Amino acid sequence: MRPYSEREKSTFPWSATPKPTTVMNKETLIRRVAAEPGLTIRAVQPVVNALFEQMAASLPDGDKIAVSSLGTFFLKERPAHTGYDPHRRMRITIPACKSVRYAVSPSLLRRLRERYGTTDE
Repeated sequence: MRPYSEREKSTFPWSATPKPTTVMNKETLIRRVAAEPGLTIRAVQPVVNALFEQMAASLPDGDKIAVSSLGTFFLKERPAHTGYDPHRRMRITIPACKSVRYAVSPSLLRRLRERYGTTDE
């Protein structure tokens, strides 16, 4: 069997170089907001921290957090249901719980579809 040429290798789907992804964590958010003219990291950091603290304190109380250009965060009740434990090979009961959900806003969805296209409508 002959070896593959460089041109052939470049067409393999697993040989494509993955695009680097960036993670927007709290520190990155603070630095990007502080990059705006007239703002400093020292001025932005307490505001961002207070914002996230208020969001984290509001969700357990059942409040919805709606940001018109971003989306809505809310709690959803998950009922108790039966699951399967593959290690013990038996059915188990998973208790009811609440989980945080996110619904994207129509304006953000529109911007994402304009930028990246869409396959569903």
